[in-house]
Amino acid sequence: MKKIIFTLAFFLAALTSNSQTNETGIEISVSIFGDTIIKDLNGKVLKTISYDIFGQRIVTNGRGEVISVYKKDIFGNTVIENGQGGLVASCEKDIFGNTIIRDENRQVVRRYETDIFGNKVVKDGSGTRIASAEKDIFGNTIIRDENRQVVRRYETDIFGNKIVKDGSGTRIASAEKDIFGNTVIKGKDGMRQFVFGKDIFGNTIVKNNLGEVLLRYETDIFGNLKVKDKNGRIIASIETDIFGHTIVKSSQAIKLAEYDSELPADYSSGLFSNLPNILLQLLDEQQPE
Repeated sequence: MKKIIFTLAFFLAALTSNSQTNETGIEISVSIFGDTIIKDLNGKVLKTISYDIFGQRIVTNGRGEVISVYKKDIFGNTVIENGQGGLVASCEKDIFGNTIIRDENRQVVRRYETDIFGNKVVKDGSGTRIASAEKDIFGNTIIRDENRQVVRRYETDIFGNKIVKDGSGTRIASAEKDIFGNTVIKGKDGMRQFVFGKDIFGNTIVKNNLGEVLLRYETDIFGNLKVKDKNGRIIASIETDIFGHTIVKSSQAIKLAEYDSELPADYSSGLFSNLPNILLQLLDEQQPE
């Protein structure tokens, strides 16, 4: 999940020319002690994520003050505390393997369950169903609201194209392959919005509906990934330093709330492979409810 969240944030930062926060950008790196350090591009530390000898994850701000601690209780549940040791939230498993989220008062605020048919069900603190994700007999995913009304359908047609439909069954977005093997993202009107293709060097190129290049994802001779805008300016990169640590940089500011955990070990591998599906989701989320 963290990789998906960061991929989405990273891609949005790359596509957006004007950030709504500050535009100093960020750099994520790993210290020689294994700590994840988040800095702005001026070198100022914004957040540090480390582990103590008990395996607890500790998040500190740029002044070195503890802002959150992630620990395990004696039952193996994840407990989140603030810098003063006060409970913020907890994530537990019940005897059926369902996930329960509790707030600072130990009150249940969310339940994530799997029913006897294998469907994923989300309930609020009172146990009322508020959403569910189900599979139909064709393997398509159906999202239902608290009234069990269909709000989204994620389907795959006989040609392998990904299709998003609203509750009435109207197509609102799709990801298809053209005759050249490019992935074409189309909107509700069936018109292409983005095209993912490859250049002669195997780099991924994203174009708009006019055929203009928006982004290029290139790998340099050192194996570092570079994201370039339409003018060839590097706006983001994923590099490996001499110690083998992954360093992520972006010229656009990204919300730091997503970085309360360490980067996955396989972070750089396949980072951009899911971008067509992410764009499909973005087009879906633009639709009015």
